Amino acid sequence: MEKFSLTEIPAFKLFILILSGTIALFVADLDGSTLMYLIIGSIIAGCIAIYSKLKFASYIFFVIAVSSVLNFRISQDKIQFQENLSPTISGVFQGEISHVVAKGDNWVNFIADGSFDNKFTGEIPECRFYIRYAFADSNLISRMLPSAKINANLKATLPQKKQLDNEFDQRAYALANDIDWFGEVRGKNLAQIGFANKFKVYSYQIRKNAQARIDSLFNPNTAAVVTALLTGEKSKLSPELRDVFSQSGTAHLLAVSGLHVGIISVIAWFLLAFVKNLPIKILLFLILIWAFILFTGFPPSGIRAGIFATLYVIIKSSQKQANSLNVLGLTGLLILLFDPTSIFSASFQMSFASVFGILIFYTTFRNALIRLFKVSINPFSQFIVNSLSLTLSASLVVSPIVAYYFGIYSVVSPLANLIAVPLITLSLVYSLIGVCLSYLYFDLGQIFCNAAEFLIGLTEQTNRAAVSFDFAYLMSDFVVLQSAIVSLLIAYVLISRENKQLLSRLIVSVLFFVAFINLIPEKAKDTDKIVLREDFVAYINDTEDGRYVFVCDRRPRIYPRNDYYLNNYLNDYEGMIYVGYTGNCGINIADFLKEQRIIKDFEIDRETLNLLNEVCDLDKNFIKRVRYDDRN
Repeated sequence: MEKFSLTEIPAFKLFILILSGTIALFVADLDGSTLMYLIIGSIIAGCIAIYSKLKFASYIFFVIAVSSVLNFRISQDKIQFQENLSPTISGVFQGEISHVVAKGDNWVNFIADGSFDNKFTGEIPECRFYIRYAFADSNLISRMLPSAKINANLKATLPQKKQLDNEFDQRAYALANDIDWFGEVRGKNLAQIGFANKFKVYSYQIRKNAQARIDSLFNPNTAAVVTALLTGEKSKLSPELRDVFSQSGTAHLLAVSGLHVGIISVIAWFLLAFVKNLPIKILLFLILIWAFILFTGFPPSGIRAGIFATLYVIIKSSQKQANSLNVLGLTGLLILLFDPTSIFSASFQMSFASVFGILIFYTTFRNALIRLFKVSINPFSQFIVNSLSLTLSASLVVSPIVAYYFGIYSVVSPLANLIAVPLITLSLVYSLIGVCLSYLYFDLGQIFCNAAEFLIGLTEQTNRAAVSFDFAYLMSDFVVLQSAIVSLLIAYVLISRENKQLLSRLIVSVLFFVAFINLIPEKAKDTDKIVLREDFVAYINDTEDGRYVFVCDRRPRIYPRNDYYLNNYLNDYEGMIYVGYTGNCGINIADFLKEQRIIKDFEIDRETLNLLNEVCDLDKNFIKRVRYDDRN
């Protein structure tokens, strides 16, 4: 591993101390008044320490003061994810649209940043919403653009975990996009009151124009991937393709991230080779980088990569030694100061962890692989070793985080990335060149796009082949522990100083991991599941006779609403379906299925309801469950 003296990385040291202090105070769960006393006290103590020339004490008090301020800001607007179903909260959202996800004739889905005022939590000054606006006038829909200022009376829920195979995973999407709430608004409950930034509107219009050009240059499946690569828009990607990339550990390639910004940086620096004046060259370089980030809709991962690239280039150009860990720490500090809640963002954690892993482990892993395989100066073999070292060093730290948030660990990730990263890199370059040239001469641009399409198709086939093997990826209740052990074993093997030591550690690690995997029970196939909704709870049990669905309303005389995902999940079942109900929600589900197929429905009796209570722990899962006598 790379060795660094703490005196060489003051910004990184400060970032780690402030981050640790902020997390410690958050875990301590101090109230606002206590935090204010702590802030004032640490500032006073710090001033006394400075006056007394106690440098170390003043430094510690400064860290405590900043950590307290950040934690105070977090406590004002951060609501944690709930494991169980959270209720719908009505309130008023005021803010600005940052990204339009999808749009139809009378509906639009968008992401907006602003404040949310409601009776349950009071006003939350800074939060991010994913809002679905439906049944609206087409003229108003056309004005739903980035930077549009809106006021909306909406119904909001915290992001929920995916419960059915065909269901949109709100929590995974929220973690990847820093979403705090999901909201729904209809008709005249939303008002658009102007635009905050015309540049964002122009950027959106250019992006939509580019997406239309991409659709004309590629087939639909490839167009979805190219759109994600160039514009950051992933809504066109099929769920099946997302799963393949996720299982192979290459899903990060489909999101605008440090890799994409790095590729654009290399291209921009190459194009500016003719500029001899360094300050002008750096200015033009930064304009191109941030223009690309603006073009992609300012995704959080792109902004972080842009800040890192900006700081690194400025420090490097000032004739000073640019320590990458220092730049990483300074980037982290700036992000936390502007948005303290970033520490809860999965994308922030993964971005920071991947760069940290590369900076710490890359050189050590590269040297170990060169010794093991006796790599020559051959450019191809050097490329293989460098790519594999890069992937291993990043995944070593990121894998446990991915396993924690998304419940999956890709065993084939290092090999899949070894092939996918260069293919996607070339695809991005060819796609960018092809789309730009198509505006000048369509046929010439089509040549580059055809090359990109071939490479993307090859990447998809490689990923599908990789995940087709047994144990290509792990999904179990112990996947976080499994991924952490694999990371430790990889580090244990590759930090060896000699080949004999490396080979002996490799054998021991493989034997240990095989034994450990065999001790972990396999995740049993679900024959029953509990589906939690705000209005009802459904218990689904598959038997040899068919699928039994018991729908228990949470309250008596609930106005029935269609449940799109549950209805379609049940309708896809090929066998006989038996639907039991206690109220209107269950009756509504049964009526929907009757229109599609033959089913048997029945009213749940008291004995069955008591049995369901024992099996499903209804008193725990219900906000208020309907008892048998409530219906009379």
